[in-house]
Amino acid sequence: MIHWAAGNVVASNQRILPRIMSVAEAEPALAAGLTVRDAGTYDAGGQRWHFISRPVAGTSWRLAATVPETILFS
Repeated sequence: MIHWAAGNVVASNQRILPRIMSVAEAEPALAAGLTVRDAGTYDAGGQRWHFISRPVAGTSWRLAATVPETILFS
């Protein structure tokens, strides 16, 4: 989950550093994609990833989900 106003990762189902990180630090390619659209693809770690992002009603938060293409289409 991303605190959109600040651009920080606030929750993840992946291991993250024990400090506040920006999306640009954690996933630069995802951050670049999110600046132009709410859904799409990006390349990272030698894989193609799909993402989607939606606002959390009544907050300044956005929920962003990513999945590797190999898993999505398996």
